[in-house]
Amino acid sequence: VAISGFLLLSKDETPKKTLERAFWRIFVPLIIWTKLYFIWNTEWHKMIFKEKEIATFLTGGIFHLYFLLIILGLYLLLPILRTFVRKASQKDIGFMTLTTMMIGILFAYVQYRYGKGVSMLNAFTYWFPYLGYFLAGYHLSGLKISRRNNQILISIFGLSLASTIALTYLNFVWFQKNNLVWWQSGTQYFGDFLSVNVVVMSLSLFALVMQKDNLFEKLKSQYLMKLIRVIARASFGIYLIHLMVIDFIEVKWGFAIADAHAALWLYLITKYTIVFLVSLLIIVAWR
Repeated sequence: VAISGFLLLSKDETPKKTLERAFWRIFVPLIIWTKLYFIWNTEWHKMIFKEKEIATFLTGGIFHLYFLLIILGLYLLLPILRTFVRKASQKDIGFMTLTTMMIGILFAYVQYRYGKGVSMLNAFTYWFPYLGYFLAGYHLSGLKISRRNNQILISIFGLSLASTIALTYLNFVWFQKNNLVWWQSGTQYFGDFLSVNVVVMSLSLFALVMQKDNLFEKLKSQYLMKLIRVIARASFGIYLIHLMVIDFIEVKWGFAIADAHAALWLYLITKYTIVFLVSLLIIVAWR
């Protein structure tokens, strides 16, 4: 979402062009792939949906495709947001970014602590808690960070990454003891995109990557840049298809976690690598 904010908020185009782009690049794939995943889960997993497909879609319960609902909602807000970032000072943009990010964090906390398994979002509101990420992508990309602050950012990222790993592990331990305070509908708070630790980790890493001296100017290898471009062009397709790939390798190749005989960390690294490579090859071959 932050990358989308970085790319889209600085783009100069008419509202009509923005809506056309939202329709063809987001809405059409959303409808097509939602239908495909309904068919996939009905045939592959023999799932029976309690509600009709349209009702399930409107509640936002559409597998991993909820991300497209987020981007679609933010796309529709783009004309207003672009006007704001053009006319506002950096201080005002920073204040709005911090405010919306804090609202998103508070929303996630309330959802996990008091939601009782019922989502507070639907297809029309999924974008709301992620507005802070969207604005942060634009705001952080324009910041010039000194070498000293750069080192501080690296430390913040390292600490937040370590805390995410530790808290996730502890939460699984608590889960085994039937302590479900930080769990919600099969997901856990410390791995949520809007948990405090993940927000700090994500935005600190984003700010580091956006400093050209840290990354882009060091990528001198033609082959490495070519590989990055291939992955970048295929990333949307990888996102759309990767759950089908996971289902396939778990059943056909025996890669389900219940069948794992190696250490958990080795199993996860191996599985994620295979899923990524297979998904990438499918999308590249498809094109």
